[in-house]
Amino acid sequence: QQLGLAGFACVSAPDGRAAFELFKQGGHALILADLHMPGLDGYQLAKAVRDWESERGSGRTPILALTANVLQGEADRCRAAGMDGYISKPVDTRTLATRILEHLPGLRRAEPVPPAPAPASSRAVWDRARLLELLGEDAQAVQEVMAEFLEATRADLQAARGVRGPDLSREAHRIKGAARSVGAERLADLAAQLEALPPSAPAAAAEALLAALAGAHRELEALFTKEA
Repeated sequence: QQLGLAGFACVSAPDGRAAFELFKQGGHALILADLHMPGLDGYQLAKAVRDWESERGSGRTPILALTANVLQGEADRCRAAGMDGYISKPVDTRTLATRILEHLPGLRRAEPVPPAPAPASSRAVWDRARLLELLGEDAQAVQEVMAEFLEATRADLQAARGVRGPDLSREAHRIKGAARSVGAERLADLAAQLEALPPSAPAAAAEALLAALAGAHRELEALFTKEA
């Protein structure tokens, strides 16, 4: 949605390995790579792309990392893996377009992207106004994105109930990143707590957070239905 609003055509892949196969077909000016993907993660995808380019002596395709993990040294690690830049999620449309154009200097956009949103309250169940700004005041896009988010998060919560350790952390990370992107701050805060839960934590701690996440999801779903 954001790339379309900013005037960019794009194709998406369900995982890193599929993204690499798409890249090899050619015709892509830039790659946006999530750092946490099945098949190949962002670092492995970048290495595969650079090795493929090196073997064929082809030009260098810019790769920008996307992640909700804002950790010290993350930008350096991305560049060491062969990436050209690093974007923290959630990112507003204006910033996303600006960062892309930094690596595609030959492009010019005819229409300006929407203004950057004001920061959302960390306690908000759902900041609809923020998502509207992210999607260029497109109310229909907000409805579609939120409906997809609620459905996907319901499946992620179901998957999280059956795992522990690193698998649980990955599910929590996925929920956190998506929730931040749509302005579901309460859900994102709970997912961040679950992601940070140490492996030695008692099972009851994870269960309590999962229950809280399910409650926040129901609350968000009710609010969305009411405002729809």
